[in-house]
Order: sequence, then structure tokens, then C-alpha cells
Amino acid sequence: MRGLDLRHDQHASHVPLDRMVESHLSLDVHQLVREGLLVPGVRATIGEGDRASHLAVRDDGIVELDGKPIQVSWHPALPLRCWICPQCKRDRYKLHRVNSVWACRKCHQLSYLCRHFGRTVPGLSRIRQLRRRIGASLVPFSPLPHKPPLVLRKHWLLCREIRRLEARLIQHGHHDVALMLEDRDARS
Repeated sequence: MRGLDLRHDQHASHVPLDRMVESHLSLDVHQLVREGLLVPGVRATIGEGDRASHLAVRDDGIVELDGKPIQVSWHPALPLRCWICPQCKRDRYKLHRVNSVWACRKCHQLSYLCRHFGRTVPGLSRIRQLRRRIGASLVPFSPLPHKPPLVLRKHWLLCREIRRLEARLIQHGHHDVALMLEDRDARS
């Protein structure tokens, strides 16, 4: 279903994709340590094509990402390496490149895509929550488990709410389809 996924939803009120972590090149310090890329003298290219970034580790332990120095230090309480964010100077495990600037997720004001999934469709997360509660499939409009009406009144109330929310989901889908058709007709 195209309308249920933020990546394909073109409404202007949503968080733009360039504000998502997944849209940018990121470097995990732990992954670089595992691959042996934080050893002095190492030079590497991270990523491919126009997303490629050049990494070089100097003899003093400073890492140069695209020619800009980034410090690597030890975590204050654990035997783990971490980046020192060039913007906020805090310990971070990942740095992200946005417009050729390396910084942490918070400095770039990035968000994860999974945090916004389902927000475009009113009631979708509530449907999933209720379906999980009665032990049904999380897929909207799939069959609901049957139980005797006298045994579990609460179960039937939840089923009725699920069907009401699914009916509103259909109305929302009709509205989105109508908007897409109007946009298509306006472009022709």
C-alpha cells in the first residue's frame, strides 16, 4: 500500500526525507574499529559514487573525513571508542554527513524514518495496537479471531473499534486517491 509508507507520501506537511538519518552517509565508530580502519596510517574510501567519503587516520590518532579533522576518544566509562562531534563536542558513536558537513544526528536535527512511519495515516498505529491486543494479524482488514459473544465482551468491543477505524482508513485512502487523480489531471 503506497499511502501507508512515508517514503512514497508526497504531502508537504510531513518531515522531508533529507531530514532522515537514512538519507545520509553515516560512520559508525564501532564498525570502523571492527574493520581495522582506525589504525594510524590507514586511508579508505567509505561509500560509493557521489556519496563516497575519504577517511585518513593520522599518526596522532585524529581521523580526517574529507580533509576535516575529527577526534576519536575513549568512552569515559566503557572500553569503547567514540567520535567527538565537531559541532557539539560530545561523545557519539555515529557521525552523519549532511551537505559535506560531518556531525552527530542531533546537531544535524535528523530523525529516524521508523519514528514517522504510519503518522501520515490517521488511526493506523491504533489499529495495529488493538489487533496486537486481541492476538490478530497486524495487517489492516485481515480477519479477526472469533470468540463467543458472551465469553469476552471486551474482545468484541475491541473488534468493533478496529472495524470502525478500518472504515475511516478506507475514507482516508479515498481522499488520497482523489488528490492524486486531481494532481495527475492538473499536470496533463
